[in-house]
Amino acid sequence: MINKNGYYNEHGQYVNPPNKFNCESRCRDDRICCCCCCRCGPGLPGPIGPTGATGAIGATGVTGPIGPTGVTGAIGPTGVTGPIGPTGATGPGGSTIYLGTDQSLGNNDFLGLGTSSPSFIRNTLVVPQNATLIGIVLSVRTEPLAVGDTVSARIIRSTDCGNTTVDTGIIATVTGPSSAAAPNCCAVSVSPPVAVNRCDLLAVQITRTGNLSALANGAAATIIFSIP
Repeated sequence: MINKNGYYNEHGQYVNPPNKFNCESRCRDDRICCCCCCRCGPGLPGPIGPTGATGAIGATGVTGPIGPTGVTGAIGPTGVTGPIGPTGATGPGGSTIYLGTDQSLGNNDFLGLGTSSPSFIRNTLVVPQNATLIGIVLSVRTEPLAVGDTVSARIIRSTDCGNTTVDTGIIATVTGPSSAAAPNCCAVSVSPPVAVNRCDLLAVQITRTGNLSALANGAAATIIFSIP
């Protein structure tokens, strides 16, 4: 029987007396232990072995849920300028005819190029090419007007060299009151356009209601037309 009063030496080996010194010496010197005198415990840990080979890549896992939308990025630089586009179609041309007089201008008189008289034919101008009359603008300058007084300018047309005339319906009317303290001297027509032809004659007739006296300082008018 092995004595239960044995012990472990500095090598972790179990020594069982009474052969303590003999068995301990042999365990120290020979690194062996006889079954009758000692029990050798586990030896000291050995060195760490080399790292093993890398294992094979595992299978791809399932796709995770979609993450939240990121913040908006900064605005990118301006792109290069594109090529010049094609030229658009030519639009209609516009033109004006200016009429006026420094003479007194009576009711139903015609206004010409620096002239005025009751005669249509003496105050006409000729249309240079087919066109469309768009409107007329009238100014009675400093002529005083009472409440309700009106002064109108209408375009009169002749297609037969002045032998007969026709009202185009294009008319602008200044309505009083008008005074030096509160001037109200200008008006623009709101009539529909009228087509005219080359060589037609045009003149502007001045008519009044209320006060029918002559316009002391005359008047000025501008005919507006477009050329196709």
